Amino acid sequence: MWRSTISVLVLVLSFAKYSLSQSRNGTSCDWNSPLFSEDCPISQEELDYMAENLMIQVNSIDNLKDDGNTHIIQIRLHNNGTRVMRGKSWQLFFHSFFMVEPEHLPAEKAYVDDDYKVSYKHVTGSLFSLSPVEGFKDILPNDTRTIEHEAKFWAVSKSDFLPNWYLKAPMLEPRLIASTNSSYFAGEISSAKQWKRYKYDRYNPFMSQDRYERFYTPHRFTNGPSVIPTPRLFFESRSFGEFTVDDTWTIGSTKGTRKAAKLLSSELNLPLKDLINGRSISLRLIDNNKGPEWYSIESNINAPSIIINANSQTGLFYGVQTLVSLLDRFRETRSKALFPFYLEDEPRYEYRGLRLDVVRHFRTKEEVKRLIDLISMYKLNKLILMLSNDEGWRIEIPSYPELVQVGARRCHDLDEEECLLPQIGNPINTAQEYYTAADYIEILQHAKDRNVEVIPEINFPGHAYALKRAIESRFKDTNKTLWSPPDKAHLSVQMFEDNMLNPCSPVTYELLETILTRIAAYHQRAGVPLQSFHTGGDDHYSMDRWVLSEDCQKINMHSSQAIQNMFDSRVSRLIENTGANVLGFADGFMNANGVPQDPRLFRTPEVTAHYWNNHHTADFANGYKLANAGYKVVLGTVSHLYFDHPYEPNPEENGLYWATRFTDTRKVFSFEPENIYRAIQVKKTGDPISQLEFCGRNRERCPRLLRPENIKGVEGSLYGELIRSRDMMDYMLFPRILGLAERAWHKGAWEDIEDDEKRKEAMNDDWQRFARIVGAKELRRLDDLGVKYRISPAGAKSDGIKRMYTNTEFPDQVVEYSTNSGEKWKTVPKDWLMKSYNSRILVRAVPKVGRIKANTDHMTERMEYSVNQGKTWRLVPDTWPIASYNPILLRTRSADGKRLSRETEFDPRGVNPIPNQADVENIAKSLRVTYELEDNLVDEENSFLLRITFHNTGNETLTYGNYSIYMYNIRLLQPIQSPYPNGYKLHDCSLWLHHVSGSLYRQDPEQPDFKIPPGQSLSCLITGKSWQVSRTDSMPNWFVAAEGMDPVVINNTVSEDLSYVSKFDTSNKWKRYPDDQYNPYSPPTRFGIFKDIADRGRAVKPVIPSPKNLKMNPYRQVRVGGPNNRWFITRNGRFPVASKDLSDHFNLQTINNWRGGRNIVLLEKTEEIRNNEGYSIEVDPSSNKITLRARDDPGMFYAVQTLKALADRDGNAFILPEVTIFDEPRFPYRGMHLDVARNFHSKEEVMKLLDLMAKYKLNKLHLHLTDDEGWRIEVPQLPELTQIGSQRCFDIHEEECILPQIGSAPLRPNTGTGYYTAEDYRDILRYAADRHIQVIPEINTPGHSRAAIVAMENRYRRFMKSENEAEAKRFLLSDMDDTSYYLSRQTYKNNVMSPCLHTTFDFLEVVAQTLYVMHQDIQPLKMIHFGGPGGDEFSSSVWNNSKICQELMDALGVNIEDDLKSHFVDSVAQKLPPEVSLGVWEDALMDEKRPLYRYGKNLGSRDVVAYAWDNIWEHGNGDNAHILANNDYKVVISHATDLFFDHPNEPDPEERGYYWASRFTNTRKVFGFTPEHLLKNAQVSRKGIPLTRSDVCPEFGCVELTEPSNIIGMQGQLWTETMRHPDQLEYMAAPRILALAERAWHKADWEDIEDKISRDRERDRDWEEFGNTLAYQELQKLDDMDFKYRIPPPGAEIKNSVIHTNSEIPGLPIQISLDNKKTWRRLNGTMPVPDNKLIHLRTTSPDGRRHSRVVTVTPAISRTEENSVFKMPFLERFLKYLGLSLIQ
Repeated sequence: MWRSTISVLVLVLSFAKYSLSQSRNGTSCDWNSPLFSEDCPISQEELDYMAENLMIQVNSIDNLKDDGNTHIIQIRLHNNGTRVMRGKSWQLFFHSFFMVEPEHLPAEKAYVDDDYKVSYKHVTGSLFSLSPVEGFKDILPNDTRTIEHEAKFWAVSKSDFLPNWYLKAPMLEPRLIASTNSSYFAGEISSAKQWKRYKYDRYNPFMSQDRYERFYTPHRFTNGPSVIPTPRLFFESRSFGEFTVDDTWTIGSTKGTRKAAKLLSSELNLPLKDLINGRSISLRLIDNNKGPEWYSIESNINAPSIIINANSQTGLFYGVQTLVSLLDRFRETRSKALFPFYLEDEPRYEYRGLRLDVVRHFRTKEEVKRLIDLISMYKLNKLILMLSNDEGWRIEIPSYPELVQVGARRCHDLDEEECLLPQIGNPINTAQEYYTAADYIEILQHAKDRNVEVIPEINFPGHAYALKRAIESRFKDTNKTLWSPPDKAHLSVQMFEDNMLNPCSPVTYELLETILTRIAAYHQRAGVPLQSFHTGGDDHYSMDRWVLSEDCQKINMHSSQAIQNMFDSRVSRLIENTGANVLGFADGFMNANGVPQDPRLFRTPEVTAHYWNNHHTADFANGYKLANAGYKVVLGTVSHLYFDHPYEPNPEENGLYWATRFTDTRKVFSFEPENIYRAIQVKKTGDPISQLEFCGRNRERCPRLLRPENIKGVEGSLYGELIRSRDMMDYMLFPRILGLAERAWHKGAWEDIEDDEKRKEAMNDDWQRFARIVGAKELRRLDDLGVKYRISPAGAKSDGIKRMYTNTEFPDQVVEYSTNSGEKWKTVPKDWLMKSYNSRILVRAVPKVGRIKANTDHMTERMEYSVNQGKTWRLVPDTWPIASYNPILLRTRSADGKRLSRETEFDPRGVNPIPNQADVENIAKSLRVTYELEDNLVDEENSFLLRITFHNTGNETLTYGNYSIYMYNIRLLQPIQSPYPNGYKLHDCSLWLHHVSGSLYRQDPEQPDFKIPPGQSLSCLITGKSWQVSRTDSMPNWFVAAEGMDPVVINNTVSEDLSYVSKFDTSNKWKRYPDDQYNPYSPPTRFGIFKDIADRGRAVKPVIPSPKNLKMNPYRQVRVGGPNNRWFITRNGRFPVASKDLSDHFNLQTINNWRGGRNIVLLEKTEEIRNNEGYSIEVDPSSNKITLRARDDPGMFYAVQTLKALADRDGNAFILPEVTIFDEPRFPYRGMHLDVARNFHSKEEVMKLLDLMAKYKLNKLHLHLTDDEGWRIEVPQLPELTQIGSQRCFDIHEEECILPQIGSAPLRPNTGTGYYTAEDYRDILRYAADRHIQVIPEINTPGHSRAAIVAMENRYRRFMKSENEAEAKRFLLSDMDDTSYYLSRQTYKNNVMSPCLHTTFDFLEVVAQTLYVMHQDIQPLKMIHFGGPGGDEFSSSVWNNSKICQELMDALGVNIEDDLKSHFVDSVAQKLPPEVSLGVWEDALMDEKRPLYRYGKNLGSRDVVAYAWDNIWEHGNGDNAHILANNDYKVVISHATDLFFDHPNEPDPEERGYYWASRFTNTRKVFGFTPEHLLKNAQVSRKGIPLTRSDVCPEFGCVELTEPSNIIGMQGQLWTETMRHPDQLEYMAAPRILALAERAWHKADWEDIEDKISRDRERDRDWEEFGNTLAYQELQKLDDMDFKYRIPPPGAEIKNSVIHTNSEIPGLPIQISLDNKKTWRRLNGTMPVPDNKLIHLRTTSPDGRRHSRVVTVTPAISRTEENSVFKMPFLERFLKYLGLSLIQ
């Protein structure tokens, strides 16, 4: 307290000092003054204003993101006033059932959320505080601030959001925030991720159809007593007619029955008389040796009378209750006709109880007395009154007045010395709420009159927070230590840290003795001796915290079990002294090993355990274990009897749900006390569980009940966390408590039926009887008594079109409906014909005239709909507001018609089922996909037709539901209808197609038509743009997803073999155009193509790439290394890296100073070699000397590579031929482009590629780091780029990752996820620098930037959380107000950075600077490739609705299409360091055929390197490289037709790769490329048709190259859309990369030959040498590197029953199988084969470990193609060289 006082004084002095300074500078702290200073602290007036005008809404956003471990809560703070709400010095106190920010709290210091600029603090229990911190912006009038935080577990109900939040500021009084003074401040919970607790949660809110099924039972109940609970015996005779009880009757009693007679008289309003004859009701006490609660009622029709017999006052009381029930509403009607009857009754159990929590929210004395009246009416006889818990103390103990002074009051006192802090939604200031001694005695006496025993419950040792705070406040001004603290901190489930009495402290027992003695005294004064005392006890598990406490150590208590035993013994002695028995939770009677304690430990004659925790994962057998051990057991299972749980799994229903998701009256009624294991029917998820599953095969977890006499009774519990009013208490108790009364008093005959189905059927019959009594009588009775019982919403179903049926939980309730959103309501008739409510909407496709074949419907121009069963049809607009359909609203009336249930919606179309995780998994597991390309030529080359078939392999019918099937396609599907924002109805298969983004599509089942029975299929026709001729056009990892659930990949789409794709077995499937010349190669076709290339049996070229000058004598050699090695390396202090490389490879020692001699490898620096990459080598066997000369390190590095390539290993030694080499590269730029954005490839894989590049003297790695599908480089200043942009997963809002694309799996890790950390990238740089390879990073701009755009939009949202708009927009790449619509070639809708935002260039500057710094000290950055704007990015459609772009263009005086591109390139260049060159793709520098002006305002003398790629010959762009070079741009030849290694190696559907530029690009084609004579490469079109000069150079002809020096090199491109794994990357890279290296390093003589025939002849000869060198030398080196290059399938022909084979790479081994691939053997040359035998062939790698795909040939097939490629004219021979099959 003294600390609080000092704090207040300091604040007061500070405020006074501040006010003085304000008066001196002319400002004021008067909040209403015009001179008010924003620096002033908050005043009470300002705080009051905030509390009144701050509108708060709290929403559960997502429970499933973390699968129920945490959930996301959103708090919306809206300023509903007219003045600013300052973000200064206030605290908002709020309540939460679950720990807020559990990763950070609880903690001593507040946790600061820097995103939202707020701090959180756990105060105690459910109370938390939220405070603004520096940077929190003021909330302007009519402005809303949104804050999100995590909390533990889940929030699926509006009642989870506790009311009565309040504001506090220093020195000011707290103020309740008016908008939180009810539960209405909770937002809507309308989606699965909001109402499900975890992904496997089966529960969804009940729909009307669900209720109808649950409420429906066949009508079989006919007669029986209309009494609840049901009497044990009842006989009725209808053969003698009826007699009538009316107001002429009287009530007779004797002295002993007077009390019961008075009660009956008051209930029926009939007079009492001592002497009676007929027409009377008499009460008699008899002695018949029956139980104390036995009674009977019999009637006499002759002298009309009724007699109640009993052997106790209790029996008479229950007889009166039964008779009043039989004379239903007699008080009002004054007449009731009855048949003669006899009724005899006694209870099933002696203990029939209700446990009432009056602590969490106090219930007044009058409310408790009223409840006693109600429960006694249904023959319940025990009321446990929970009087203490963490949240309060509710009974007066005069010796300790602080218990009620502090413990029974709530207010804002952080020290809790005057009161307890508010909890669980309590108001901030309450009066002391407790029972005085007189109150409690009055309750006891009232209960006694109604035969109800009140059992007090005081919770200890745990749940004692209120008790501890109250007692400690007694000694607040002293230094007295009441009890030592525990040795370990512990937070209870309710989040109280210090809520347990020290079991070893004597103060604890002094306190408990006083409390127990005083309560027992109250009972004595009431004339009701204390019989049982409830101690709580569900927290003994935490005794271990006291083991090392000072108090326990003093008395030598060294184990938790010993402490528990001591505590139990001492407490039970105290209870014994009061004359009462011990009653407590079952947990408290179990030891640490799960075995019951010895009951004798507890001393009292009887020990009763309250068994509650029967969840299947808990110790659910404890109830029977305790009974068998001698305890009395009261059954109060959480699964059926906790009335604080909701009636339905609906967010609108009040209640907790930690144990079971719902408990309705029927569930309570179905409880079987004599078989507690049957109560366990479902898991928490809602999945059914069998007794075998939870009991075990031998019932080892389910011991049998051996002592049934120890089952004392049944009890329901109503905990009070959410019971804030009497009405809510009524709602939660009634009518469920009637089900409790029924089971506690009466045993259903069905309970003994062993057969599950028969028992269920009998129970349903009994339930219907019970429900009809409740509906017909008991609800009206409760209405009369003012009980606000729950009115269940109605159930409903329809026959699909016209007729609706309704029912209610209890028959005879009235249901009303509204079809106009609740404006008018009508009673639902019994047979309602929904004449005006035809809900079915029919949709049909109208063919596009002239563009569709008969009887097909795959191409449509428009869709039409009908809402009148097809009588009239209307055109479906682009955006169709189907939401205008209004559902039917239903509600139920109370029995008296005065109250209503909540309104519910009924959709006659049926319920769209909401799946959980198990459902999603089952759908994905059951589906088998077939993807079949049907026709590429359906619309010439414009579109293709594909068929997708879904086959159900499961055992259940797959029906519609709220799930989607996601697939990938690289083409735009349904292009004629695109865009289709509301989806496109695939009218032949009950699916709606949606284009999500890029290659991702989804298909939604149509309600209610989608249905696939087991073993059957559903087939859909879809059109796509252009064509698909390759298996790899279809991407794997199709998946099923539903809201909030983890997506699950469909099993048969997982494999990279794409086996779900059907064969391409007709020409319409493999041809792209009607005149497409390409067909898949058959083995005979291949044989013909490769036949003129001889297998020379050896490597012809000593080195690849070929040196410029080489003289070699292979017959003279030197031997280097080995056991007798006398060779050394000397470098005279130069070339240390190259020296070490040689030393490591040849195992030679290095000497620094060589003074002459033999057996030396000499590394010399020379200025004579002008090219810094040039070198010379001389191997001289005569002098045993090897000399390597170079000008610089790169040259020496390449010299070493050549020397290693020349060396043949001989054991441990190497053999080198005599050789003289002078060599230098053809081009300074010899590059390989690697796309790691589309699919990520690891640092290790990049290094493996660098090794290969270095081996073959390639010196540039163009690293494509960003694209639409991913961002792969860490930029520390912009973490979202890698946090989000580098990740691919299924997140439809793209808040954690970007969406899956091009076959990446929907869950991480996957092939689309990954990035290089700064250190990874530096590792790559170091690795490349060691190999003299320059890394050129590419950041794609402005197009292909979707990953960056999404990341920066997430950054924007992050900073907008704290209203930091300036920082949010600082690096924004997109204009959020731009409504322009476009679709990129890769079918993305938002993938272009805005060139009109200065923030785009600020972003690029940060990225460039980051890369610049990363390169420093390793490999200084010389060039950044910025992708570059092509034509698409600057077409008018991209920016036509951009206000920002229009304003920029107006300011610059230019137009978007003509000048925005140059503006972008100039602006990008401006952001680069001056020494860094700019690399771009050619289209960034071209305006149609005109290059942009070379010296732009920001380019200056900076080198701009253009990568010429877009050369599809027939498009007329083949000379773009010349145009750019002639205009002073440096040019790298990167032609798509010849150098795009993402293209297939053959025109075969089974070959991986895209084919948009050229149908195929094999190694031979790359080898034959002429980079200095580009137009010589233009031979055939994409269709395979020979090209003429006019085809290639239309209109004005082709531009000749005049500045050849500006052609600086060439580069191969590896775009990785189809390369998800390293093996695929390597397959596509090699051996083509070796041909690239050859052409980039070495210019062949044949390239300059003008005569085409001569040139081709020399090229073929050169290829033959190169190919043999690959087969016999180089590919073995790649095998040694484990580089999985492509092995080409063999060619074959059969002549005269002899098979002949060859290969694209001559000399590769070929294997044959004649037994259907069971065994293989090498085929050497030719081999006789039998006729009509299927022959399988494959090519193998030189090491024999890998092989090509298998091809098949038969003699019959071979003969049909015999000689087909021979005897050709020259043109045909040339086409053959290109790889074109002439066998068409």
